[in-house]
Amino acid sequence: MDISKNGIDLQIAWEGFKATRYPDGGGYSIGHGTHIDTTAEQYLNTATLTREQASQLLLNDNRKQFIPAIERYIKVPLTQNQLDGLLDLVYNVGPSCLFSGGRTTGLTNAINARNTTLISQKFRAYNKVREKGIVKAHPYQTRRRAADLQMFMYGKIVKPNGKSINPIMQLGVEIVPKDSPLTTIQWVLGSLLIVGSGFLAYKRGVFKNFSLKKLFSRK
Repeated sequence: MDISKNGIDLQIAWEGFKATRYPDGGGYSIGHGTHIDTTAEQYLNTATLTREQASQLLLNDNRKQFIPAIERYIKVPLTQNQLDGLLDLVYNVGPSCLFSGGRTTGLTNAINARNTTLISQKFRAYNKVREKGIVKAHPYQTRRRAADLQMFMYGKIVKPNGKSINPIMQLGVEIVPKDSPLTTIQWVLGSLLIVGSGFLAYKRGVFKNFSLKKLFSRK
């Protein structure tokens, strides 16, 4: 399994981008939420990243740490959008949402049982933060869990501003609503193309032997 472009785009949308390190929990992160927590990553404490470098770090984190965690505990096949949605949750809150206290979590069990209703409930439960020793629901985490579910269930990217983007759009296929202005423009352009082609054919003498009388004659 591997994360898709849509999955990366979802994570980037919610993590944001910081070119230099910033406080994150008990340590520091950089780029799109990459924790600086290994010896090999210490150079990032003084680095200034481009967006491309940050995206590569994000991809590496997913492949080295979070995808293996999903493969370890999720025993049923996942579709691409299910993997992408689950990855954003795991990337955000950590692998403990899959395995904690020596046992698999309710979320893991719900996915392995393919219990859609329970999956939704367990996803949404990871919306808590600890502030001044008090654990409580947080609006950002609540909205992010809803976005993770949209990806998991329907393959849709939902950004922090609430805007929903159909991943199909990113493949160059635009879904045009019925009776939209763009549809009208396309109709007018198509009509002009047909009329223009007919006029050009007339000028070239294509219709010189054409006769409506012969066309509708019964003989």
